[in-house]
Amino acid sequence: MFHQGPQNSQGQSLPLPKALTILTVPSMSIARKILSNTAIQVTGKLITAVLSIVIIKYITSLETIPSLSGLPAEYKLIYTYLMFFGILADFGLFTIAVREMSQSQSDEETHNILSNIFGMRLMTIVLAMGMASLFVFLIPFENYTDQVKLGVAIAAITTVFTMLTSTTSSILQVRLKMWVPTISLVIGKIIMATYIIYTVTYFQTIENAFYHLIGAGILGTFVSFCITFSYTKTLIPFSPKFEKEYWKKILKEALPYGLAIILGTIYLKVDILFLSVMRPKEEIALYGYPASMIELLLILPIYFMNSTLPTLSRAFKNNQEQIKKIFSLAFNFLYTMALPMTIGGIILARPLMALITNDAFLTGNTASTYGADFAFQVLLIPCAIAYLTTLLSFTIIASGNQGKLLKINIIAVLFNIIANLILIPTYGFPAAAITTLASELLLFSITLWESKKYADLYFDWSTLIKISLGGAIMGVFVYISQSTIPTIPLIGIAALIYVTSLIPLGVINKEMISYIKK
Repeated sequence: MFHQGPQNSQGQSLPLPKALTILTVPSMSIARKILSNTAIQVTGKLITAVLSIVIIKYITSLETIPSLSGLPAEYKLIYTYLMFFGILADFGLFTIAVREMSQSQSDEETHNILSNIFGMRLMTIVLAMGMASLFVFLIPFENYTDQVKLGVAIAAITTVFTMLTSTTSSILQVRLKMWVPTISLVIGKIIMATYIIYTVTYFQTIENAFYHLIGAGILGTFVSFCITFSYTKTLIPFSPKFEKEYWKKILKEALPYGLAIILGTIYLKVDILFLSVMRPKEEIALYGYPASMIELLLILPIYFMNSTLPTLSRAFKNNQEQIKKIFSLAFNFLYTMALPMTIGGIILARPLMALITNDAFLTGNTASTYGADFAFQVLLIPCAIAYLTTLLSFTIIASGNQGKLLKINIIAVLFNIIANLILIPTYGFPAAAITTLASELLLFSITLWESKKYADLYFDWSTLIKISLGGAIMGVFVYISQSTIPTIPLIGIAALIYVTSLIPLGVINKEMISYIKK
């Protein structure tokens, strides 16, 4: 299930955009620092996304070994299960910490805030992971094997280090020094990927090799934590504090964000959890790994709209006509990004999934009627819709009516849960994919209806038709050439054809280029 908005401290999409953003016009020097800080984070995200794909490739390769069939599904299930307990520890504390430290008047006050937030996060994450590790041993369902249960208890350590790293990096976000946690994240991911590659390569000669895969995550996140924690201590020496009254104040303020994070996680992962208790183990992998790829694609609109939000918010205060122009340009740009991704991805789903996973996961090679390529094809459509829903959600937040989004997302989550409970037991992961599509259509429709209450939205249908024509030209080329040109070069050529076709159509013009630069 996919919906766009800001992210929590673990990088997961949330259904509720940041309501705490201070929308001011920064000076040029601060603006450059913000741009540099954002660019570093985006670069880090791209690098870790590539490394994540490499990890998926190696993990899923174990499916081709008869005696190891099902291990990729168990690996996926462990981290999906832990995510539901991780939200209890997150609860919006990262966002609150950034806001509180941004508004602090002295280093002493900042020190006190960071120390208390770190203490709160330490306690909540240890309690949450303890609950997760104990509760999993009570689950009676077949897919929760002894290996999965022990794996959860071990992998919980990874979640602890991940969330403590995000807490210590909150002050670096305030000081615009995110290059440190970004580099630490990349280093940790490289270590994790290297360890996993080694383990998979020699899997059958390593004793308890499956737990080495989980240990790779622990090692990588531990290194990331050590680097970030050590650097942060040089800026502001801190240690965990446990001040009861301050904790009460922060938890009360974090409540809306905690609810948003819970909704976001349910929205993203509940279908995989339902598959784990209602369907054969292999369906967790057939659906879960394509879903992970879609989540990587959803990074782009988040960063784009985070950059657009201040300008859009100022327009709501000062110039209603400007809202139309900004909305139209943003909609065109997001549609321009989403369309080729969807068309090309649907056509090339089989070779792409073969590259990212392996042939054992494809339609015709599995015990299920459909394979990971089918799941990827279906999920690309709600992914594209989510690009546009992101703009509508940020339009609502820019108007100052962000509280409406929580109600909207509750409706979408309830629909998603009920539909999955009805359909998954009989129809399996294809039903989960179709439910995701239906849920995203519902969310888009309600969000569009709500956003029209606050702004006179303008859709440039002439430009949208031209973009669609460019997408069709690219799609025809990809369809004709898919059997003669290797997949990776074909993607590059198709992208070039798409962009080139948009220039004479007048889509890529000075106005759009100027908007993107701003």
